[in-house]
Amino acid sequence: MGVARVWIDSFRGRGPETTLDRHLNGMPGFSSLESAKEMATLAGQVLRVTFTSKAWVREAIVESSRAFRVATVPLLIATVCYMLAFGSILLGDVVYQLGAGDRTGPGIYLGLLRELSTWITFMVLAAIVGSALCGDLGARKIREELDALDVLGVDRLTTLIVPRVVAITFVGLVLSLINLLVDTSAVLMVNPITIDQPLRPQIESVFLVMNWYDLAAAAIKNTLLGFFIGIVACQKGLSAKGGAEGVGRAVGQTVVITFFGIWLFNTLYNTGYLTIVPEAIGIRG
Repeated sequence: MGVARVWIDSFRGRGPETTLDRHLNGMPGFSSLESAKEMATLAGQVLRVTFTSKAWVREAIVESSRAFRVATVPLLIATVCYMLAFGSILLGDVVYQLGAGDRTGPGIYLGLLRELSTWITFMVLAAIVGSALCGDLGARKIREELDALDVLGVDRLTTLIVPRVVAITFVGLVLSLINLLVDTSAVLMVNPITIDQPLRPQIESVFLVMNWYDLAAAAIKNTLLGFFIGIVACQKGLSAKGGAEGVGRAVGQTVVITFFGIWLFNTLYNTGYLTIVPEAIGIRG
């Protein structure tokens, strides 16, 4: 038992550095596993503080307002242009030529709800808000401001981490719903011009495919993705080292990890959802 305890303590970084520690640290991918472990630990701490304390609420409101200010306009410009170009003009024309122009509205709505409103929203959020969060915490780390907070007895988790994670989670959920509403409305208003489809039948067909379980599944997925972006950005910022270059490296890693995670999680989530709810695959009407 003594040998096992020494090994476990060394593996967790609680004991003196051993040959095994140096060997593991030099192995490819070990640092990634360490980062994943730190992210999981941070996620548990954030959830604990979120549900056991209210000290973070005021700061979370401020951070949410800032995130909305910097992310809303770029997101809407990017998604509206994308959907009008590809969803209404290119894809809509193809569907119209196949004689299924009346399915364009419901198809755009479902595509936005399950795919585009998720990955476009959270890629923009990760690139703008997540990278800024990582850079802010990384800069505080290398300037030793976080150590100063610890000396003063200020809980960095309550004052810095939880408000920002909650803000990104909330903003991501709301922006994805706004994105869905704005893009669907824009496409439906342009379709009478681009593919000669009246507006009223399209709106009726969109309401025909709406259901509560699609919206609930999308809301759960978007909430989890916002939380994921906040945790990754905070962990990378808190672990930044090596001066300004290290902060830049942490920001780059945040963007890469979040982008990959968004695509992977969205794909796996949608696959599982359509497997559990097979009636959601088709387009009624």
